[in-house]
Amino acid sequence: MAQTFRPLGMDENTLIMVNCFFAMLFGAAVLSLLSAFQIMPRRCPCGGAPGDYGFCEAWQDFRTILSFSLGALLCHMGSKEKDAPRPACNRSGLDAAMIW
Repeated sequence: MAQTFRPLGMDENTLIMVNCFFAMLFGAAVLSLLSAFQIMPRRCPCGGAPGDYGFCEAWQDFRTILSFSLGALLCHMGSKEKDAPRPACNRSGLDAAMIW
């Protein structure tokens, strides 16, 4: 049986959470650099006056909520383990710290 490298004794779920965190951090840093150097500047498609909340802003908020909901649903459906008993809630590690 081959041993896998587990830094700091982290379990598999914690390693996945750490990998996802660093992927998001790297993506945010790249987007920030692209925006700072005007390679990919931020644009505001809703050109209303400051303080106005019109259809365009409501549509953006709806898309954000829909995107989050679909992502949460896909993660939930992808993480279901069929035919596996669910252990008691005795999580430890980074994934538990992010929840509580």
